[in-house]
Amino acid sequence: MEDIGKELRKYIRRTDYNSEKDFAKKMNISPSTLSKYLLNQRQIPTDTLVSFAKELDFSIDHILGVRNKQNKVTIGSLTQREELIIELLRDLPPEQYDKTVEAILVLLKNSSHNSDF
Repeated sequence: MEDIGKELRKYIRRTDYNSEKDFAKKMNISPSTLSKYLLNQRQIPTDTLVSFAKELDFSIDHILGVRNKQNKVTIGSLTQREELIIELLRDLPPEQYDKTVEAILVLLKNSSHNSDF
């Protein structure tokens, strides 16, 4: 992924942290260091990226843009939230499953970052 900082910023904003400064404090790094990571001015050490992934619940292969040859999600690369969504979908009765999947697709198609459906 060319812009890891941009992706990382998205994950921080999806959390309950009040600011990037609060996130930096939680991760025991300085706000200026986090800022450099987010602006891609400094490479994120692997152990720090792993800590970020655990805290923000994202898959490292996703943020790095790693996909298999068919450009499909690899087994084990789903976040806990993605796994929960799949589990909840699978628990739906058949008549609700199709309607729910269609509603999800409409939401994704209308989102600003997934307009290529």
